Amino acid sequence: MNSILLKSIVVFFLLASIPSVSEARTISQQATIPPFLLNTINMMFNMSGKVKLRANIIDHASKYLGTPYRSGGTKPGGFDCSGFVRYVFAEYGYELEHSSRALSVKGETIKKEDAKPGDLVFFAAGGRVHHVAIVYSNFGNDLKIIHSSNSKGVCIDSVNSSAYWSSRLYCIKRVI
Repeated sequence: MNSILLKSIVVFFLLASIPSVSEARTISQQATIPPFLLNTINMMFNMSGKVKLRANIIDHASKYLGTPYRSGGTKPGGFDCSGFVRYVFAEYGYELEHSSRALSVKGETIKKEDAKPGDLVFFAAGGRVHHVAIVYSNFGNDLKIIHSSNSKGVCIDSVNSSAYWSSRLYCIKRVI
């Protein structure tokens, strides 16, 4: 809410600083925006490269919601879990392995509360990694993943709301 209020104030300030038609400046008298205000605007309306990348990855992954599960699948006709992750990340120049186990040793290990969209979540049973998903969102105590499930295909699940997923959570890795 504070972000919306701050953006509204900045927009109001910008609109208030634009001259009316009767006060229109000539082309040689261009208006300048003070550097501190320009930096604030850039921070508010321009996301960093990694934030944009994370948003793009989630947006791209979401296009495949409902795609069926296919063992060994790596294409939009049907994905397995690592095939889905690999396909989505390949769109942005990442070459990832087609194996959840092999992927689980890549990247930096992240605490659950620090997980961001685009991070990879691994699940294991008996200490053996068997599934990988992409962090979709992580607000409060609600870690959501987008993944290719063998029962539902590409879907979004809440790890904390599922006894199955929460009991098998193995680690979270950052590869971006």
